[in-house]
Amino acid sequence: MIPFNTQGAEERLQHYFDLPEEAVKYLEKLMSKALHFCSTVSWSMEVITPLYAQEILDTCGGNQRHVRPSGVKKIVAFQEMDRWNPFNGDSIKFNVGLKLVDGQHRLQAVIETGVPMVFLVIRGLPDNAEMTIDQGIRRSPGDIGKLGGIEKHQTSVMAAARIVDNYLTGKALSEHMSVSPDMLRDFVRHKWPELVDSAEFVHGNKLARLPRVAITIAAHYLIGLRDIPLRDAFFDDFVNVKGSAAENTAWFLREKLTFLAGSNTYNRKFSQSVFSYWVGCWESWVKGKKRKALPRLPANVAYLRFSHLAEVTLAHPRRW
Repeated sequence: MIPFNTQGAEERLQHYFDLPEEAVKYLEKLMSKALHFCSTVSWSMEVITPLYAQEILDTCGGNQRHVRPSGVKKIVAFQEMDRWNPFNGDSIKFNVGLKLVDGQHRLQAVIETGVPMVFLVIRGLPDNAEMTIDQGIRRSPGDIGKLGGIEKHQTSVMAAARIVDNYLTGKALSEHMSVSPDMLRDFVRHKWPELVDSAEFVHGNKLARLPRVAITIAAHYLIGLRDIPLRDAFFDDFVNVKGSAAENTAWFLREKLTFLAGSNTYNRKFSQSVFSYWVGCWESWVKGKKRKALPRLPANVAYLRFSHLAEVTLAHPRRW
């Protein structure tokens, strides 16, 4: 019994016979299961309407997980932004007893939008298939960035892109992305290419040691939307000692962030506070004012905003 695919079979066959006896027996057992699998499994591309999706959930739901509204909301958002890809291999799965084993959130999204969607549908999986679904390592946003051509600092670039996206759309900075990682990657490539330059600057000047490197990158980029030479002068003061902290607001911020780098209070509030420190110290520096303390957030304000972005008129790309 040899592998099904005959392309390059001669080389694989030689490797097959070179394996230890125990490995050969194990592979033969797997191949026997694979032959049975091929005899029971079928696949098709199908249009699933809201009515059909509801029927599947009502009659084939089986022992499903509780529906997570946030997961359904994310799928709905991707569909509305025309970023849903039904041809990437993800499928609606049924076992041999026609019980649904994977896909309830996608079906629920069809019901909520009221719009039919195309899905790859696989039927005839083993009864216990749901026990081992989703056990692999998911691609991180950094992985998606690398696949999309971001050559360096992919993880911090994509994290900064999420912060910029949340800032420009008025969300909490640490809110989970409402856009897909591949959409953020496209933002970076086509709308915010300078974000990569900001990441290079931050990492090149060893500022990644400061708390929340993604916030440092996002701040560098957002400040540059006002005036790049002025931004560069501010960060020159920030990176290089220009007198005492009492005399230079940028260096004052650097000293405070360096102190906070040893803090263990890394939570949502801390992230938004750090971002506000950048905003407040930048606003003071650009006006020639000195600071004796870090800015404090007013009541009911999640984080401070840059004055030059108070009335954001940037063409924010939500569709392509």
